[in-house]
Amino acid sequence: MSRSTAAIEKIIKAKQTEICEYKESVGILKSSGHNSWREKRKPAPEEQSRIDLLEGQLKTFEANLKNTIDAEYKAAMNITPRQPKSESKKAVVTKPTATMPKKQAEPEDEDEDEKEVKERNKDKRTKRTDTIASKLVLLADIVGKWHTPDQIAFITVPMNGHKETYRLRSKAAKTWLSHQYYLETLEKAIADGSKHPEGRVPGADAINDALNVIEGIALFDGKEHPVYVRVAPFGKNVYVDLGRPEWEAIEITADGWQIVSNPPVKFMRPKSMLPLPIPIKGGSWQDFKLLINAYNHTNWVLSIAWLSQAYWPSGPYNILILNGEQGSAKSKMTEYLKNSVDPSTGAVRRPPREERDLMIAAQAERILAFDNLSGLPKELSDALCCMSTGSAMGSRLLYSDGDEHLMSAKRPLVLNGIDQIATRGDLIDRSSILTLQKIPVEMRKEEKELDAKFETYKPNILGLVLDATVTGLKNVGMVKLTELPRMADFAEWVIACEDSLPWEKGEFIEIYNRIARDAVKDMFETDRFAQAVFKLTKNNGKFLSCSASDLLDRLNSLEGVQVGHEPQGWPRAANKIKSRLTRVAPALRAAGCEWKAEVGEEATMYTISVT
Repeated sequence: MSRSTAAIEKIIKAKQTEICEYKESVGILKSSGHNSWREKRKPAPEEQSRIDLLEGQLKTFEANLKNTIDAEYKAAMNITPRQPKSESKKAVVTKPTATMPKKQAEPEDEDEDEKEVKERNKDKRTKRTDTIASKLVLLADIVGKWHTPDQIAFITVPMNGHKETYRLRSKAAKTWLSHQYYLETLEKAIADGSKHPEGRVPGADAINDALNVIEGIALFDGKEHPVYVRVAPFGKNVYVDLGRPEWEAIEITADGWQIVSNPPVKFMRPKSMLPLPIPIKGGSWQDFKLLINAYNHTNWVLSIAWLSQAYWPSGPYNILILNGEQGSAKSKMTEYLKNSVDPSTGAVRRPPREERDLMIAAQAERILAFDNLSGLPKELSDALCCMSTGSAMGSRLLYSDGDEHLMSAKRPLVLNGIDQIATRGDLIDRSSILTLQKIPVEMRKEEKELDAKFETYKPNILGLVLDATVTGLKNVGMVKLTELPRMADFAEWVIACEDSLPWEKGEFIEIYNRIARDAVKDMFETDRFAQAVFKLTKNNGKFLSCSASDLLDRLNSLEGVQVGHEPQGWPRAANKIKSRLTRVAPALRAAGCEWKAEVGEEATMYTISVT
């Protein structure tokens, strides 16, 4: 098949789809799946006129296709039409004639002529570029143009019965616009009766000029819509992007869930996103339990509690931290938890180097999963805390004079590592920390066997998470806790979902509070400064009152710390005492130690007591 034949066939298919979509838009047809329709009613006279026009165009293209195929066949078989003898012409041979050589132009005249030609060609190129750019802008009339609250332009493109969303400056948007121009020029060449019709390609300058105009329309004339990755709230409902070619979504309400076409929210499709399976109702949580190292009941409850927040749209979100030695299947458990609800290429990432890398990753994925962490720098620890409760970061746009691009995100996170990851109180407060046991040799399984089972169970696991989200939406307003734990909103959400989760009512909050107390105790046992403060106060009769500089000197003397050689986390100056005491306050309180600071006439006095 030649390029011309393939192009005409493509236009014919597009014209057939255009006819069906028109009939669907006026209610003559109803879509019953991908590229299939059924008739609902007979067209009205004015509608029939429009249909006749489109079908007439379709017949023209079909006739052109037949003629093109016939011509190609004859050319391939070397068949040429005979010419009648009366119409044959004798070859005319002309003799060369001598001509006088042209007079050479003066150098000055030649320079002027060259300048004139260059200017004329430049004007032609500019005019041609402007004309193509204008046509590209007109071709974009069929798309929806809009912008986000942070002034990023998007287009919504109708495509085979559904709608797709592209960032205007993305490669996908540029490719779509170029393709539209190619089809338009190809269609014109066929209509003009060209023997070898071909579409034309717009230049880069024309595309950029057109995009500038379209962007202005999107920013100043288009509506403002938020754009989402994978999960979007809409009123009291939640929509989950399936990530499939048909751009369908799962609609979750307090009454149930269903798959819908053309959801009322705007989804963005990052390159790393992979499709979710079609969910199936009636699965069993026990199937998932056999795939992850959650034989311990506490670990099982906290893992599924974390998973239940995957499609909860508001947050703040709990951070799941998996600690364990080699051979405890930390990475595999992280991968399965992530891919159950938000599959992506390279699902489990290496930890980001800085906060900006973390924010960029959050723009492309709903669930952030980081593998094999060896401790956390304090800056990254703080960034993870902000990500779980909501964070924003601004940076200057490239090639601009001070224009700022704002990135914001709030995401569930899962981390794993051999070393203790969470050592700072604010990260511990936001986390469920699980210690995984090494899997015995007799219980080990091949990775390919586990992966095959996971692929089989994925539709059921997704259905279970959706069922839990439905239950949560139905009950969340009725949950009232007498004593609020850390991350109270998360705890209330899990309790609201409990009717669809694999444990008895009340189990989660008991385990959650116990783990929180244990985590604070662990923080005290691993913080040398907190232990030193407790020990100094206890040795001083369980009561101590002194200035910051005096307290630091006593602590240095007690622990044998030399100035200039302080261990990690140890205050290096008296003005750092207050911030360190504030950070370890939960650990000290868990050990029965309280402190307060009172501003005196000469210095701030720190009073510490042990009960």
